[in-house]
Amino acid sequence: MDGNESAAPTSLPVANGDPTQGPPADVRTFLIADVRGYTRFTQEHGDEQAGELAARFADLAGQVVSSSGGQVIELRGDEALAVFGSARQALRAAVDLQRHFRQRTDGQPVFPLGIGIGLDAGEAVPIAGGYRGTALNLASRLCSLAGPGQILATETVVSLAAKVQGIRFVQRKPVRVKGVEAPVRTIEVVPDEELPPVPTPVRPTLMARLRARPRALLVFFAGLAVVLGSIVAAGLELKGGSKATAPVENAVASIDPTGHVDSYTEVGASPSNVTVGEGSVWVLNADDQTVSRIDPQTREVLKTFSTGQTPTDIAVGGGAVWIGNAPARGEDISYTASVSRIDPQSSVVTRTLRLPAPEKNDFPPVGVLPGVSQLALAQGTLWAINPDFTVSRIRTATGEVVATVPVRAGGAIAAAKEGVWVVGDTAVSVTRINARTNQPGQTIELGTNFLSDIALGAGSVWASAPDDGVVWRIEPGPKPITRTISVGKGASTISFADGVLWVANFLEDTVSRIDPATNAVTQTSTLPGTLQGIVAVEDRIWVSVVGTGSGVLPASACAPIESGGRDPDVLIASDLPLRGGAAPVTRSMSAAIVHVLRNHGFKAGEHTIGYQSCDDSTSQVGRFEFFKCGSNAKAYAAAKRLVGLIGTYNSGCALVELPIVNRAESGALPMISPANTYIGLTRSGPGAAPEDPKALYPTGVRNYVRVLPADDVQGAAFAVFAKQLGLKSAYVLEGGEDYGVALGRRFILASRKLGVDIAGTGAWTPRARTYAPLANRVARSGADGVFLAGYLFFNGGEVVKALRARLGPDFPIMAGDAFIPVGDLLKAAGPGALGIYVSSTFIAPTRLSPAANKFVRQFGPTQPGGFISPFVLETAQATEILIDAIARSDGTRSSVLQALRASEVTDGILGTFRFDANGDKTPEAIPIYRVTGKTPPGAGLADELQGAVVARVVSVPSSLIP
Repeated sequence: MDGNESAAPTSLPVANGDPTQGPPADVRTFLIADVRGYTRFTQEHGDEQAGELAARFADLAGQVVSSSGGQVIELRGDEALAVFGSARQALRAAVDLQRHFRQRTDGQPVFPLGIGIGLDAGEAVPIAGGYRGTALNLASRLCSLAGPGQILATETVVSLAAKVQGIRFVQRKPVRVKGVEAPVRTIEVVPDEELPPVPTPVRPTLMARLRARPRALLVFFAGLAVVLGSIVAAGLELKGGSKATAPVENAVASIDPTGHVDSYTEVGASPSNVTVGEGSVWVLNADDQTVSRIDPQTREVLKTFSTGQTPTDIAVGGGAVWIGNAPARGEDISYTASVSRIDPQSSVVTRTLRLPAPEKNDFPPVGVLPGVSQLALAQGTLWAINPDFTVSRIRTATGEVVATVPVRAGGAIAAAKEGVWVVGDTAVSVTRINARTNQPGQTIELGTNFLSDIALGAGSVWASAPDDGVVWRIEPGPKPITRTISVGKGASTISFADGVLWVANFLEDTVSRIDPATNAVTQTSTLPGTLQGIVAVEDRIWVSVVGTGSGVLPASACAPIESGGRDPDVLIASDLPLRGGAAPVTRSMSAAIVHVLRNHGFKAGEHTIGYQSCDDSTSQVGRFEFFKCGSNAKAYAAAKRLVGLIGTYNSGCALVELPIVNRAESGALPMISPANTYIGLTRSGPGAAPEDPKALYPTGVRNYVRVLPADDVQGAAFAVFAKQLGLKSAYVLEGGEDYGVALGRRFILASRKLGVDIAGTGAWTPRARTYAPLANRVARSGADGVFLAGYLFFNGGEVVKALRARLGPDFPIMAGDAFIPVGDLLKAAGPGALGIYVSSTFIAPTRLSPAANKFVRQFGPTQPGGFISPFVLETAQATEILIDAIARSDGTRSSVLQALRASEVTDGILGTFRFDANGDKTPEAIPIYRVTGKTPPGAGLADELQGAVVARVVSVPSSLIP
């Protein structure tokens, strides 16, 4: 049952009992436990699996309650009601229930959903088969308020129990509940021991996949999504509209309320967020870091200006233009670190406000989502989502921060007469901000994977869910009414005006009109290009559009053709993020491609090759951006001379591009990646979405190979390494969503095949107060070593400290590549980091082949400091393979693809290997490094491995990888 539904057991009398009538009343403690997300589970998995889940819930609940001295009175599918003669028994049972329902076996939860528990005590009248009384009613109400993994009790229960060893009581704010006149004081029951993390349903999300780093060093709400296929628009099609002016490559489109596109205004590179105010249309240009001002009448650009910083967001009102700014220094994720107040006439910055920085051990700040605003204006107030997930309230007249709202905000905010609402930091809920008290108000959980944008209008809160292809309509209240409206997958940005909701879809390239009176799409317009931002006013809708080049790769994304002065008959391209923190590496990768092509004279057999370097990042985001990936992919699909693509760098970008280029009219475009590691790109298994890789190849043609091992190969390599170290058993700790699952599960499976026992499994949560109980469990298991399958930035440094404190400096600790850079590990874990073994997926300098050494001698002197960046050797090898495939082809995509998949490399830059049926390189090898605090001079290790030495390069038998 969903958290916003009443949990009152309707079959039991819950009216107030009269102790003067009928049987005598006794003091009893009632416990009600409810499965969170059961309705969604039923919708996704069907009645049969839901029935099995309910039976498992009943079995577990019955066992725990009975062993705790209680009695289960009633089971209603996803809900259990139990009664106890002792408040202490009931509290211990509540903790035991959470413990049992959150246990893991082989790294997997024994029960896939979290449960919420409510308790109250009081006089209760026994009736046939049960009880009646106010305590039963109030326990039900608290259960409905409890979140997954949470236990809420009344003061009565805590008072009766007095002190219970191993349990803490945390006061919560009084709440109003139905049927009780005065606010009820609630107390959260918290066990002293750290329980396993609350299970979350495997609902991988679109945005999480799209934002994954190539070595899985960044995650933004973990998960994976559904098919992202999109057909490249060959022309303009309007349903209910007339023919529009021909579009330019990058523009702001003007659409009237009937769906007619009547103009395109050319603006800077990659137009993104768009808004209206102070008599003009304003658009943020993501690539060239500028803002353009457009006259809404003439549709001409009045001015384009730069603030001197990288813009992340824009809002207009209160006599000013408000620009969000990225941090001064490049980081792995771009976010709004400050807000500048700009005079709309002179474009002069009059004030800049620094927003609160994130806490040290918190998640990374909310990243920028192009077209979606983290700034909202209403009634003289600017509301801004802060890097620490709170919200700043800024007075527009003075530009001063007047309050900070302690809400956990995500990536979108909206303000209007309906109030102020934010998408929550987990992107599956919306929360009201009380503008009177500057405090969080009602939170409404939605049965979705990911919420992108938010809008207010018609007495409702509207939220887009691009992964599910719907817009949610929420009517707030004590019992919120929610419904969904289908708008197609990829519908990410929304705007409400004049009684209508407008939706922009970046995959289907459509703008849809939703009528609140009917809750239906009444009109759809299709535009050529990739749609990003949308803003609606009374008589106009403005949409930012990134062009796709119309058969020629767009100059805004791709460099001119390089072909050594020859006239090419085929083209290849690279797709890499050439801005932000990855730029030093990716620019070297692009240079390596040119170097290899020059060595071949830009020839592949009888074919002359032209090369274009394309960028899938924007300055606004500071790394790859899925809008840009989608736009690029549409251009690649339509460019008929393009026969091969080297990329992508980020697995998330590949997830967007693959389905698009797989369905290209000229045939599936061959792709070879030197950097992708997400397992689901090539095969299924732990850590991959259930629908991957099948969903990525809608035509059934496999057009993708890679020269880098998938993430889970590291888990298999560490199993081999543990065996080589002589470990008899190992403990596995996960902490990092799908990446952790991929590594942890593969380590477990491979270890068992190799005869290394698994002493136990567990997980760590990033916000735990202490990890000492976790370290104690590892110690009690008798394990000879521990494998950390997760992320360093999920408080992994504190986990290492706890393990070292309990197990000593010589206890073997192993971790995947999400624990590098080594410098970050040393900083986070201090001396405890010394001796840790970490892995990487790129080639180790101690295993360079003669061909690799030759390339290094030739290419190294062309690079700053003569240094070869990670993934450069892999890129050079990928280029050699693609050139050879073209040489063995007739110059068509299908012929190149056939040759590419059949490639066998002997004594190449990466050694001798071939591609298996999935498109993975075989055999695989993983370098393992030992953290020493200092790397000897001349070791040739990458910057992120400085502070370590090569311990071993592990060859991974194919029998350990399916």
